[in-house]
Amino acid sequence: MDLSTTSQQVFLHSILSYTFLPISLVLNALVFVLSSKTTKLGATLKLIHAFCGVCVLLSIAHAISLAHWEHLPYAIAFFPTGSLATLDYITPIAFQLQQVAYISIICLVGYMYIHRYRTMLAASQRGNRRWKLVIAIIIAAIVQWETICLFIMKPNDKMRAKFNVAFVESYDIDFMRLYFLAVDLTEPLDPWLIFNGLGVLIEVSVLIVLIVWCGFRIQLIIVRSISSEKAKRIQRRVLRLLIFQVT
Repeated sequence: MDLSTTSQQVFLHSILSYTFLPISLVLNALVFVLSSKTTKLGATLKLIHAFCGVCVLLSIAHAISLAHWEHLPYAIAFFPTGSLATLDYITPIAFQLQQVAYISIICLVGYMYIHRYRTMLAASQRGNRRWKLVIAIIIAAIVQWETICLFIMKPNDKMRAKFNVAFVESYDIDFMRLYFLAVDLTEPLDPWLIFNGLGVLIEVSVLIVLIVWCGFRIQLIIVRSISSEKAKRIQRRVLRLLIFQVT
């Protein structure tokens, strides 16, 4: 890749990240305030507040790490860029928190919507079994994602040297010091990577389908059961903002 093009991409990436940081803070503050104004959410309110906190954490962590994907013929890598990329302690922690926040947001929203829908209906024994299955899916997704990020995608010295040759000038980063994730495509893929990767993909897809389905069902229940037009508007806004942030 051309040096000037890469520098422009890194610069544009940093500008977008710093621009979206205050937008994320305002948007999550809005969700926090709107959700706090209604008395109909019950225990779901704590989940919404936790979701807002994780979104803010992700925005701050991303603004620090400025993480970037690169796909080469011999490898795929996800690594920090910018002036703070090789900073000890702070950037590696922010980069790791970013990975945790990605999966946590999907799982929190899935849990939140299903929990909210469940509390609006009389939970049957069959419903309890389904609820336990959803919790199992969420736990499996988090465990498998963290297994990939913490253990399977850790680059060895050989791969670090390859990335140094390819990118040390264009990104002005020493990959021998950098904390990043990578997959070597010149060798057979790790069976654990395939297993966990497919598992996370399936589990997240199921959660997204459940989020959309439960979201529409909750909207119908709100329309039919809440008499106050103001309360209806507040709950609708909260739900729409949550779906908007996930997408």
